[in-house]
This record gives sequence, structure tokens and C-alpha cells, in this order.
Amino acid sequence: MREPPSAHDSASRRRRLAFVSPLPPDRTGVAAHSAAVLPYLARHYEVDVVVDGITSADDRVFANCSVRTVDEFLLEAARYDRIVYQFGNSPCHQHMFGLVKALPGLVVLHDFFLSRARFATHKQDHAALAQALYDCHGYPSLQTLQKPSGDALAVWNYPLNLDVLQHALGVVVHSRHAIGLTEEWHGSDALARMTLAPLAHRPVPAADRATARRALGFETRDLVVCAFGFLGPNKLNHRLVEAWLGSPLRNHPRAYLLFVGGGLGDHYEKALKRLVDRSSAGDRIRFTGWIDDDLFGRHLAAADIAVQLRALSRGETCLTALDAMASGVATVVNAHGSLAELDAQSVRVLRDGFSRRELADALLALATNPAHRQHLGASARELVLGQHGMQAYADRLHHCIEAAYGASAPAPEHASTTSASVYRRWFDEAPPTLGMTLTRPPKPRVRRWLVDVSELVREDARTGIHRVTRAILLEWLRSPPPGYRVEPIYATAVANGYRHARRLACEFLELPADWAHDDPVEVSAGDVFVGLDWSLDPVHQNRGTLHAWHARGTKVWFVVYDLLPITLPHCFPPDMPNRQQRWMEAVSAFDGVACISEAVADDVRHWLVSNQLESATPLAVTSFPLGADLAESQATLGLPDDAAKVLAAIGARPSFLMVGTVEPRKGHAQALSAFELLWARGVDVNLVVVGRRGWMVDEVLSRLDTHGELGRRLIWLTGISDEYLEKIYAAGTCLLAASINEGFGLPLIEAAKHRLPIIARDIPVFREVAGPHAAYFTGNSALQLADSLSRWLAMYRLGTHPSSGSTVWSTWKTAARRLAEVISENVLEEQTASRSELAKTSGA
Repeated sequence: MREPPSAHDSASRRRRLAFVSPLPPDRTGVAAHSAAVLPYLARHYEVDVVVDGITSADDRVFANCSVRTVDEFLLEAARYDRIVYQFGNSPCHQHMFGLVKALPGLVVLHDFFLSRARFATHKQDHAALAQALYDCHGYPSLQTLQKPSGDALAVWNYPLNLDVLQHALGVVVHSRHAIGLTEEWHGSDALARMTLAPLAHRPVPAADRATARRALGFETRDLVVCAFGFLGPNKLNHRLVEAWLGSPLRNHPRAYLLFVGGGLGDHYEKALKRLVDRSSAGDRIRFTGWIDDDLFGRHLAAADIAVQLRALSRGETCLTALDAMASGVATVVNAHGSLAELDAQSVRVLRDGFSRRELADALLALATNPAHRQHLGASARELVLGQHGMQAYADRLHHCIEAAYGASAPAPEHASTTSASVYRRWFDEAPPTLGMTLTRPPKPRVRRWLVDVSELVREDARTGIHRVTRAILLEWLRSPPPGYRVEPIYATAVANGYRHARRLACEFLELPADWAHDDPVEVSAGDVFVGLDWSLDPVHQNRGTLHAWHARGTKVWFVVYDLLPITLPHCFPPDMPNRQQRWMEAVSAFDGVACISEAVADDVRHWLVSNQLESATPLAVTSFPLGADLAESQATLGLPDDAAKVLAAIGARPSFLMVGTVEPRKGHAQALSAFELLWARGVDVNLVVVGRRGWMVDEVLSRLDTHGELGRRLIWLTGISDEYLEKIYAAGTCLLAASINEGFGLPLIEAAKHRLPIIARDIPVFREVAGPHAAYFTGNSALQLADSLSRWLAMYRLGTHPSSGSTVWSTWKTAARRLAEVISENVLEEQTASRSELAKTSGA
């Protein structure tokens, strides 16, 4: 966090300052505070106040400043040397979101949360609210909109302030609490241009105590307890009423509790007043409603005790607590948010989660001890006047302004002409930024995982690879890797470069996509590209793009599902081995690969050696497990009309399931011949083939299509839903995995999840996945497989077959987390090594 210079630059010329803020009569503390600080700030600048409406600020403002409308400000933008935005969390600030994007300046953040201010703009436009949530908080925040009262819940849960911070040349906050919230929501990078300036006490019209009490109808010996500010659940007004009614003050005829401030006329205010009306002390608990500064000053002068409580802080500083303290009123607060930073010698501080008894005891202790009240009030007044003076605050703000503009090289170049109509279209059309062009990346910058799902966007063929892509993308969208935002992207066949896949993400999350645009992707240092899809041609086509991204500091990683087109070229179309070879050559030039099994990782290491690429680049090669819970992989739903009949047939006799595309390496030809031998022997079993038609297997497909047992003991299901597949796993007797090689073997762990026994070809990857929890066969002839199946059936009848129930399988949530971890760990190690090398170089 930057500290502003301490010395006053008296030699600097008086610059022209645009001070963008609400002013009275807007009912917000920011308006009152701005009106108070302007006369002091005018000692440093020639100030124009930019307002969105009519103002009735007092003569101090008009004597020192001019007032401009937003349209006038835009037309004259080139005349201003400095711009300051006073942001708070009320609808009075809604016009400022577009302004700060168009004309960046210093932002004074009175509330960390700006969502209520923003919601005033978006409350009738769900698409705009969704866009704001996405821009500021990414896809996880959008899921809130699916819940009951989702709009209101999203506004309450999310600050919606990232773009304001990014466009700010500097940010001033008023508490360490706001700094903590900034780091929590946006990371430590967000603190680089942030300065702490304790909020100033605003001068309130002075009133004589005796005169004020008479005017308000109180006698000298009455006890007057006031809670100042808006009514609301976060002000804990109901807790104060409950504590009052539970204390002896309830029955004290001269003890009064006043809520000095307006409400929203909402359910909370009505419930609070009903609580008071039902009590016997109702005539001594009063609500003033909104009052002007003069009447506010009288209540401050008349008060014996002030109570300022907070919960669920939005990052605000309690200005009314400073008002009470500056007036010498003994003040009770709880240690929540910025109130926790007040000096415990100057206020009575309760625990954050105080009990009703603790609050009642604190009120009674102060009520019965006038000397202590006087001492506490005097200490509070001395603290506020010494540390929260308006002139000192204005001087500090001046230094913050100059520091912000001094740090924002090159100097801003405001447009010489700006049309007000352009700004008025801002919220609808989002035109290019007006006035200032920022040559630096926005801060706080959001680091992103750019997840390539090009094939999924082009066509989801529902293959095993697509199942992995869907499942991991969905988990990452719901729960991104720590410190990153996940952005699915895709390449097109018509142009180089990548585009955001926002519409696909909305489809995955079952969200409306009326806000989503698949814009071109721009990257910056710290981003991570993850080739999650098996996109052979798009990667080759975009090698130049990926190398340019890599040179800018983007890490580039790929998921490798297998090298089967290279290791088993006879099982694939003629062009496939060359395409994968070309893909691997492209992939090996970057940072790392994450393989879906250790067997695939070994294949990659051997390929690097055989292609003499083992030392050409520090390619990290690692592995992660896949998941087995189909329902969490964007599962498709729906059952055909004959599903019950088919499932009954599967359950009628022992049924062996083969799950996967019908293609040369999957072993369907051997399996079909083996079952023909079993049927000829009189073995009454089913062969259930679940898989779409593949390539280079015309003979097998013809045999399946025309087989005499088709529809009886040979069942072939193609293009079925995941829901249907789950039921088939549950109805089957055993999984037959006859592939001559695989990258992983998803059906094995999906079967194990259903405790379905497994008989698999004895290959390393199946041993890796299933271990001792499967039976294994060898040999490539139909007779060898038929004999192995007969032996398995004999064990099955005796109950001595291997059980898959103890197979270790992962969920997709675990798989997604582990993949994120292996990439993050390697990225972190590389970044640490780079910093270490840089330090050695610098030392030399």
C-alpha cells in the first residue's frame, strides 16, 4: 500500500479539479461529507463539483466551487487536470460507474461494496446485472442468480467493484477493514495503488445542549440514548431494541431511546416498529425519520449516549460514530468492521458478536454513571478533533490525488471533444473508453485459466474425451483454482486466435446467455492456457498465437489423453498419426503436459526421448486421475421408450458390457467371436455393446447389424444418454474391457463405482486403474477370450471372482482439483525458479 508524500507542494499551480460526487439533498452520508470537505479542498484546486441532479448544498460549497451537470462535465472534460470520484453504496452513485470507465481518476471508496449503487442501474435489467457480476467476479457469482431472489442475493453477496478499482488511477479508503476486504476479494495486487486516509469528521451545526433538549421536548434529568443513521438489519437496530426492553431502562420513566435517521419503509423497518409498539416502553422509543443537518445537530447536542452497531459490514466507515464522538457523546460500538479500529479508551467497545445482556449492561453502566459518560465523551472528542480533522483530511486527499496522477505515466490525454450522447449510450452499448487510454494492464488484474474447449464448442460427440472435458470444465467453472478465474475459450476454423466461450459456459451452468458475447481473447502475464480438449488442428493452426502468448508471460499447458494414433497407427485413419505427431511437436515447445494416467505419462517421456526432444525444452510431464461419477460430467438425460424392456433383458441372464466407441483397438471383433463360441457351447449370456459407430470397422459393424442374436443375447446401444448408461451399469453382470490399449479406461472406474465386476485385457494402464480388483485375460484369439470368460463365469457362480468394490476411484471434483494442483504446482515452481535466477543475475 502506497503512502502519500507528507510535504505540501505549495509551489504547484492551482489545477482544475472535477469532483464527482452527490451533494445534499441526496440522502447519503457521502453527500454530506463531500459538502463538508469541498471548502478545504478548494484551497488546493479550482474545483467543479459534478452532480447528477439538483443540489441544495449550503453556501460553503457555492462560495468555493462551481457545480456542473454530468453532460456539462463531459463536454468540457479536456479542461480538467484532475478527477476525483466519491463512491458510496447508494443509488446516488449509479451514474459514476460509466464515468470512471470513460474518464479515469482517483477513486475515494467510502464503501467497499458498491453493489447496491450498481443495482439501481441493473434492477430492471437482469442481463446487465449478469454482465456486471461476470466482469467483477466471474462465473461462480452468476450461479447465485439461479437461487430464489437471486438478484437481491447477488447484490448482497458480491461487492461489484472490480472495474471501478481497475479504472481508478489510485484508490483512497478510510479503514484497515476496507484494505482487508480488498485483499480478500481481489488479492494483494489490488493494494498497490491504495492509500489509507482516516475519514474526517464533518462539522455539524452546533447547538446548545439545554436549548436542544427543550426544543426536542426533553428535560434536564432525562436520559437520551440515540442511534444515528439509516435503519437496517446491518445496523442491528433490533438488537438495540431487544437489549433496551430487557434492561431496567425499559421501565425508567425518564429514559428515552431514539432512532435518528430514515428508513426504507421496508419489511425490516415495519417489523422493528411493530416490536416497539407491542412493548410497554413504546412511547419512549421513538423514530425521527430523515432529518436535516440542523435537527441532526440538535439530537447530537441532546444525546447522553450514542449507540452505533454494525454487522455484515460492506466496508463502510461509520461517519455517524465520528459525529457522536466529535460532539462529546459517550458512544457504544461493537468490534465489527471499521468500528473495531476505534480507540477503546474513547468508546465503549463490545464484542463483535455481543449478547443482549452485554449491550444492556453497557447501557445501564453509562446511564448510571454521568461522570464516566463525561470522561468517555471528552476523550472521544479529543481523539476525533485530533485525528479526524477536515483540513488534515483535505490535505491528505490532495497528496493522494497528486501521487495518483504522478504514478499514472504517461499523463492522461483527455479527449478535446466529448459528446454527452456518447456517455448516455454507455450502459447500453459499452462504447470504447473515452478520454484516457491506459497503456498498463488494469489493476487489480485478474489472473485467468484460459481453458481450450474448441472441440466441445464445435461438436460434443459424447466421447470419453468429451466427458472428461465437460466434467472438469464444469467443476472449474463452479470452483476455480485458487487465485484464478476460469475462462473457457475456443479456436475457429476461419481465423487465427481464440475467442471466449461464454455462451457455452452459460449452457453448462444452466444460465441465461443474453448477456454473453464470445469476444476475442487477450492475455497478459500470469494467465495460464490449458488445452483441456484434444484439439489437434486448432493447436497447430494457432501455434503462432500460443507462442506470442507464451512470450508475454502466459503459461501454456496441455492435457494428453493418449498417444495411440502414434503408437497404434494401424488402428486410426491414415492422416491421424501425422496429425498427432504434429500436435505433440507443438505441445512439447511449451511448459507442460498433464496426462490422464501414469501409463500415458511414460509414453510421452518415451516419445520425447525417441524424438530427441527430452532436453529441447523444460517440458513438465505429470499425471492426474479421472473421475467416475457420471452425473457430475454434464450428464445427458432421457430414456428411450424401450428402456425398461432392454434393462429387463440385461438382467435376465449374465450380461457382459463393452462400453466405448466401436473402433479397431477396442476388441469388439474378438469379443463378438468369443461370444459366438460361448453361445455355440450352450452358455446363455448376453453381450451388451454400448458405443457409437467408429472408423475402420466396417466388417464388425456389418456383423453387429445383421447378427442373428441382435436384440436377443446381443444388445447394441448407440447414442444413449448418461442417465441410461448409469442404469445399464447397474443392471449388468460384468464389464468386459477388451481394448488392446487405452489412455485410461473410464469404463473401469465407472463400473467399479457401481460395484460391477471387471474382466480386462492385461495391459499396463488397466493394471494401473483397477489393480487387483479385476480379472485379467491375455491372448488375441476368440478361443482364448471365450475360455477366459468361461473361467470367470465359474468363479462368479462360486463367488470367488475379483470384486471391484475396493477399487480406488475419484470423483470429478477430485479429478478437477488434482489437475489444477499439478499445473499450479509446476507453474509456481517455475515462477519461483525464475525469480531466483533473476535475483542471482541482479546480485551479479
